This record gives sequence, structure tokens and C-alpha cells, in this order.
Amino acid sequence: MKKAILLIVSIFILNTVVSAQATTFRFEGDAIFQSSILDAAAFGVMPNTTIRFSSELIFDNSQTSADAVTTFSNELGDTAAQFAYESFTFNIGNVSYTHSGPAGFGGGFGFSNTVDIIDRVTNEPGRNADRITVVGINEVAVNPTLQIDTSGFFVRGILPFDTFSGSDASVFNQSQFNALSFGGSIIFSIFDDAGNIIARDDGLLRGLRLENVSIVSVTSAVPEPATWLMMIFGFGLSGLALKRRRRFAV
Repeated sequence: MKKAILLIVSIFILNTVVSAQATTFRFEGDAIFQSSILDAAAFGVMPNTTIRFSSELIFDNSQTSADAVTTFSNELGDTAAQFAYESFTFNIGNVSYTHSGPAGFGGGFGFSNTVDIIDRVTNEPGRNADRITVVGINEVAVNPTLQIDTSGFFVRGILPFDTFSGSDASVFNQSQFNALSFGGSIIFSIFDDAGNIIARDDGLLRGLRLENVSIVSVTSAVPEPATWLMMIFGFGLSGLALKRRRRFAV
């Protein structure tokens, strides 16, 4: 009986350790600075300039709807799920910052720090495309004069619906993301030395648009040393239990 319990515990440890590993998705794309000199200068570039940027999302896309922060469905069969990620990092001009922390309500933007999957099965006017959103909404103070308010990638199907099926996190993958129509933006605030806001993105003339973004690489997580120790411990327990079982069988 004790051997059976040890075997079950060791298998549980192995499954928990392996399944908890996240994947790193690396993006590249164009950051388009519009007419504001203040906005461009905050990132160390000239106004009316397009530069390349990179981004990195650490996210466990093996999650199912049971792991979601929240889920939604309607009587028509549309489903949606929001999943927490570990971190969402941007490198633009001379600025680098990271959205992280637990997923939670982000005011008028819904949930913050989530990957959102929306699977539509109905051709409803204005809302008839499958969609994936990666958003960071918690405010990030880059330096005393620059605060990132929100960052996001928004991709959706070109066809009316049924671009993909289901709302599990596995929908978020390189081929699926790169096949969808892209949109994205970064909203930020600029302060003077006294801490007063002197510029804020209005989503029109000001701000930063993201275009031509794609996932350029995907790297599965390598277990950390502590994880390896737990795995070795689990294998050891399994081996010990099986060895003793064979001994008594003889």
C-alpha cells in the first residue's frame, strides 16, 4: 500500500512539474511614431518614423478552458476564454519594459495581463470574426517621465467566422497568429520633471501604432534546477517502488 502511494505521489509530482512549463513567443514588427515630437523623443527616435521593435510573451498555451481566468459563452454557440500569462516584454527604440503580475480587472479595458481567445460561430454583423488578443494594461513606469498605460496585439480572422475552432489556449500558436489580420498599439503618458502629465496618447494623432507583427520564434521552457531536482526525486520514488514490488513478487 505504501509503495502504491509513493508511486502515485511521484507521478503527480512529475505531471505537475512538466505541465506548469510556459513557452516563450518572440515577436518582431514595425513601430510607427506619429507626428508628436514629445512622443517620439520619449523612445529616442524622430517623429513620423517607423522602426523595428521586438517583443516577448511567456505564456503556457497548453491551458484549457478549465485553467482560464474567465470564460464566456452565449446561446448562439460563441465562446471566449481569458488566460493569464507570465510576462509580456517590449523593446522599442531605447525603451524596454515588461507587463507582468496577476491577471485582473483593468478598468474599462476588461481584464489585464491576459491572452484572450474568442471563437465565433455566428455571422453577426460587426462581431463576426474569430479573434486573439494579447494585452498588458497594468501601468508600467519606464522612467520618471514615461509611463506605459497599455500595450496590445489584436489579430482576427479575415473570413466572417470559423477561422479557428475552440477557445483553449492552444489556439495561440505561431502559424495561427501569423495567419490572422493584425492590429496593435501602445498607449502611454509623458510627465514633466514635477510629475505633471504633459502628453497622453489620444489614439488618433498621438501615440504609437504597431504593424506587420509576426511571431518569429517559439521556445519551449527548459526546467529550472529546482524543477530538475523534483523530477529526479519523482523518478527515484517510482524506481524504488517498482524495485521493491519486483523483489516481493519473487
